[in-house]
Amino acid sequence: EAQNPQAEIRGGYAMGTKGKKGAVVKNAGDVHPGEKLSLRVAEGTIEATVKNTSHEPQTQLDLGM
Repeated sequence: EAQNPQAEIRGGYAMGTKGKKGAVVKNAGDVHPGEKLSLRVAEGTIEATVKNTSHEPQTQLDLGM
């Protein structure tokens, strides 16, 4: 089932992109310390710089649901 990214963002999630082409960040391994990101949230954009990353398998994530 296709999901609407805007609906997900309005629900409290953010979509992160990087680089001049706006590549979507899908997991922690996609970025490195010092890299700049744009985070799209419900009512705007947040510009951020990666400080560090950690990788957790999706089955171990606690999304508070």
